[in-house]
Amino acid sequence: MEKRRSLQLGFVIFIGCLATLYSSSSSRAQRANALVAQRALIEENCVVCHNQKSKTAGVSLQDLEFDNVGGDASLWERVLRKVRTGQMP
Repeated sequence: MEKRRSLQLGFVIFIGCLATLYSSSSSRAQRANALVAQRALIEENCVVCHNQKSKTAGVSLQDLEFDNVGGDASLWERVLRKVRTGQMP
């Protein structure tokens, strides 16, 4: 239960990082740090199962571009919905 709550908090932070990325007032360094944090969160908690080889539930998060989330908006919405409802992790 504690791990799930921690991961859900991580995804909330992930969304905050996305907002930082697209904020016009954020610096280039802040954007780079946000991208690194996002990638680390996904790599540690999601890509273990949702990679190109396993594609659990038909989803791979392995090669997504974190600096262009709009291109995969429907996938990210699906991920967030699963986390928010407690279906993932």
